Amino acid sequence: TARENLEFHAFIYSVPAPDRKRRIDEMLDLLQLSDRAGSSVKTFSGGMKRRLEIARGMLHQPQARGIAETLGAVRAFQATALLFSASFAIWLLAPSYPGLVVFAAALGVGYGGWVALAPSVVAELFGAERMGGTIGALYTGPGLGALVGPPLAGFLVDRMGTYTPAIATALALATVGFLPILGLRVSSRRGDREPG
Repeated sequence: TARENLEFHAFIYSVPAPDRKRRIDEMLDLLQLSDRAGSSVKTFSGGMKRRLEIARGMLHQPQARGIAETLGAVRAFQATALLFSASFAIWLLAPSYPGLVVFAAALGVGYGGWVALAPSVVAELFGAERMGGTIGALYTGPGLGALVGPPLAGFLVDRMGTYTPAIATALALATVGFLPILGLRVSSRRGDREPG
């Protein structure tokens, strides 16, 4: 069943036993699978199976969940996107070795938090229907950026003889990418955010 599937994954990923039932219930509710928790996964549609896969992935992210529970999922998502953008400013303003260490940490936490929180935010803002396709589309942009960005940055560095234009371009693009996320607004009904 869906619940057994989540219980198995919670056990494998060492979700503390006292928290398992609560987390499983939260994921089933968030991804609109509560009414099918006792059903065999074989009877699920493709979309329901993808939502169950997303629930499995979200079960064992305690750091991201802790931040999201404190700030609210969308505010935490906004904070990680802002940290990702700010990491390039850190690199631009502090190009020394310690500055690069801070840049790498900020970039890793910002991007990792963005990836970890995106499914929760999408489910809360837009519902769980067709969530797999929505998440796929959401992750395509950074994937294309990771494919095209490094060669373009290398080209800029080679042409200009300095890293500054490449870093400034990355900062500008990350800031432009953050602006739509900043536009999410609080819903008085749910206490979290909705599209603006």
